[in-house]
Amino acid sequence: MSLRDRSIAMAGCVQHAWWAHRLAQHGEYRVDRLREAADSIFCTDPDNAQSVFGGLDHLKPGLETAAFLLSGQRDGPIPPQESALITGYTGQLLRLGVAVWKQPRIQKKLGEGIAGIKRDCPSGRASDRTAESTDMDALTTALARLYAENISPLTPRIMVQGNGIYLRNELFAAGIRTHLLAAVRAAVLWRQCGGSLWMLMFQRGSYLRQIRELAAGKSI
Repeated sequence: MSLRDRSIAMAGCVQHAWWAHRLAQHGEYRVDRLREAADSIFCTDPDNAQSVFGGLDHLKPGLETAAFLLSGQRDGPIPPQESALITGYTGQLLRLGVAVWKQPRIQKKLGEGIAGIKRDCPSGRASDRTAESTDMDALTTALARLYAENISPLTPRIMVQGNGIYLRNELFAAGIRTHLLAAVRAAVLWRQCGGSLWMLMFQRGSYLRQIRELAAGKSI
């Protein structure tokens, strides 16, 4: 329930929002990122917030991106137009996380769906599957369907902007939805850790300091 846990969860949400954007806009279909998305979705009974993402090392891109977005700087690793998009996506995803948290019926359907998909992974982790791309393609398609059936009907509905070539590609579209599902999972975790949309406005500076410390490896 600490600020540290909420900051970790927010960074997870930002990370997968960022990766969904990179896939939609630039065609970055990366199996390693999708494995991390699936593993965070499968982690339904974590020991702590960081274990959802496999440790802080796996969350480095999200921590660095979240720190940049919260700082309000215009000059940095992400162009201003893309920064605005990711900030908007993150806000919508956090609201979706709250919506899921408030609806036990949706939580139950997601839990049952995740359990069914997870049974196809021998050890319960996507990262332990075979290296064959077709194996991950099937998993991504299943997770995308879970998102479409349970999250897409909720508001706010995420409308990802991107290159039509990638958005019309069924495999890429499934990858985008998988990252969005992982982002919603992180957003639900954020709410479970005491995250509040109202208080976020007043705690921006506190989040920024904590996320910077986590990114620098100074917080334990």
